[in-house]
Amino acid sequence: MTLTETPLPNMPDAPPGYEPFSYPAHRAHVTAERIVQHLTAEAQTLAVETRKAVKRAKVDDADGAEIYFALSAAWVNQYALIHILREFIKAAPDRAEQAVAAVWEAWEDGGLPHELVWQWGKEYGVPRDGEMV
Repeated sequence: MTLTETPLPNMPDAPPGYEPFSYPAHRAHVTAERIVQHLTAEAQTLAVETRKAVKRAKVDDADGAEIYFALSAAWVNQYALIHILREFIKAAPDRAEQAVAAVWEAWEDGGLPHELVWQWGKEYGVPRDGEMV
């Protein structure tokens, strides 16, 4: 049985800190399936916030429109990530587990995601603040 298959709620054999769809608090809780479930729950939250922002945008609220577009972009990106990860899990489950573990460890590190995105941006020649990197 994987951590994501553990019966809920109030099961005595759940790992400490385990809650469905929550961010895994411990390395032992990290599985590709758990991360995709968490990302899906977060996408649902983004969808709700996007609907709230569109209501503001419809009443000529400039901040509401800006928030709506930012949330919409985040939601579309979240969808893409979930879709790709689900396919990755099907195509190469062991590699997906390794990749998800590396992502979780980078999230826990805090600074590493910023450093990596900066490095990848340089590799791709992505402009930053109006300048080429």
